[in-house]
Amino acid sequence: MTRVTPGFSLQSTPLPGTPDAVVAAISGSIDYTNAHELRRGLMAVLESRRPRALVLEMGGVEHLDTSAAAVLVELLMEGRRRGSQVFLCQPSQSVRKLFHLSGLVDALECCCDSPAEVEKKLQAQAGA
Repeated sequence: MTRVTPGFSLQSTPLPGTPDAVVAAISGSIDYTNAHELRRGLMAVLESRRPRALVLEMGGVEHLDTSAAAVLVELLMEGRRRGSQVFLCQPSQSVRKLFHLSGLVDALECCCDSPAEVEKKLQAQAGA
């Protein structure tokens, strides 16, 4: 699924080697004018694909505001409720800065450096 909205794009694909995991690549700028579209797109991925893990690849995010951060926190909570792990992958400096400034540092605990790192974690969990 690819969704292009003024300001950002969202593209979701299966995580190679882990068919029940999805990578959602997000790029561009997200603020109060389009955060609802980000929410709609990410929730649609959770609902339609029901992944064991959702990897939010965020290296291409140039800017986000608190409304976008609220969407990400909501997604983390909804993922937990549904039994899906949500990972923030390669968060850009602006993403990290906003999470620190808004007191959402705990949400950064689920960060990873690459989708391949998540794949290894999931394989280790499956083998345990």
